[in-house]
Amino acid sequence: MKQLRTVQLHPTITFTRLFLTMVVFFSVLSLSASILLSFMTNNQEGYTSFSALVDTNSASAKNELKIGSNLPFESCRSLLNFKEKLLCVVQIIKEGREDDDSYPLYSVSLLDSLPGDGKCSVYAVNEKNQATGWCMNTQGHVRAVIWDDGRVKNLGLPRNELALGTIGYSINEQGDVVGHSQKRTEPILHAMTYIKGTMKAFRPFTFVEGDSVARDINEHNQIVGGGLLKIVDVEDLDEGFDEKKNIQHAFFFDNSSLGRGVVQDLGASDEMTSSYAYDLNNRGQIVGFTEVNIDDIYVRRATFWTENNHEMVIFDRREAISAMSEAFAINELNPPQVVGSMLVNQGGPYVSHGFLWQGDQMIDLETYGQCLISFANDISNNGLIVGIAYGYPCGEVPEEYKAVLWILNQNDFLVTDLNQLIQDDDWRLSVPVAVNDAHVIVGNGYYQGQLRPFMLIPNNQNQ
Repeated sequence: MKQLRTVQLHPTITFTRLFLTMVVFFSVLSLSASILLSFMTNNQEGYTSFSALVDTNSASAKNELKIGSNLPFESCRSLLNFKEKLLCVVQIIKEGREDDDSYPLYSVSLLDSLPGDGKCSVYAVNEKNQATGWCMNTQGHVRAVIWDDGRVKNLGLPRNELALGTIGYSINEQGDVVGHSQKRTEPILHAMTYIKGTMKAFRPFTFVEGDSVARDINEHNQIVGGGLLKIVDVEDLDEGFDEKKNIQHAFFFDNSSLGRGVVQDLGASDEMTSSYAYDLNNRGQIVGFTEVNIDDIYVRRATFWTENNHEMVIFDRREAISAMSEAFAINELNPPQVVGSMLVNQGGPYVSHGFLWQGDQMIDLETYGQCLISFANDISNNGLIVGIAYGYPCGEVPEEYKAVLWILNQNDFLVTDLNQLIQDDDWRLSVPVAVNDAHVIVGNGYYQGQLRPFMLIPNNQNQ
């Protein structure tokens, strides 16, 4: 197993976050590129070892760390705990001991599409294995959908505005969905909710017309996302004239029974910087990014907002101008674990790696095999992290991306390609986007050569 380690980070370059299906389809749909928020990260020193945060001499640590070592697949089959079974099989594969006795840990389900050309994309899954995303209808318009037991339901359009299309980004345990709608009359996005069967568009900030997106909703119907707050003049020192800068802010919309529908501006580091919220847990803790101004350069930094008063904590405290990062997901543990992406120095080009934030430490999750780049998209409460890896020499095009699963195990982790855990020649898994506590994973991959959404269901039976 690889030992979790903190990293020494150095100046960096900017990467755009590749959400594969967004890139492929949003251009076709002429949806605003603002939802493809660029994602960046980087560098500096001053981190303690992750191993100092755990007791590696405990009996439970010793027992779990040796799972898979010198064991046959038959012994893996006998394990009742699915995570232990995962660790066992992945360790055996890593050691090159896979043979005819191997068996798939996951079954792949193709998620249904709406009538039309079959184009769909999935973004989230709840603990009831309901998923949300979008599908294209027969008119070529995008509609937010819910998949329940694999069957698709068209959520339609908002009742309170004329819209061209909708997309769902998150679904809670009640089956409520948030995302965005696009106005029919102009290419502007508005945050969207689908609660108790009714879809509505809303603007978190009403000072200026502009894009807004709702990115996550928890069990209390509390919602986070980002929206355009204002447009300001910025002096261009090179050209000698003023330019415009869009200032977007993260927002918290308390749509619970106690919140009375109040929208809170989560702020930013100063009046000229932006922020954005990607995810929140059921305690109301929020993660995303905040820009910081370093020598008139706006640098994104992974950020955590506390529960209750939502105090901003920029936990990526590196000082380099190029030290940029974004946090994409947070789980329910106390203290919580957060994943995202950051750039690291590999002795050559600066590359993106997924990170884990735990115990006030940013930990490099590295990448898979010889892939250059990785992103960590989501984390469950039992230590499964999903994301992607790509880049020379392991994959340059989406069809070759590695669907990555990191399995946290005390002070260690194993990493694998999810394609090694299935046996289905029709599928090439590419971009896993979400995982729940039942180990169910959703994402987008290639089914018989066509990009389609999938759901991975654990084979829990002892085979």
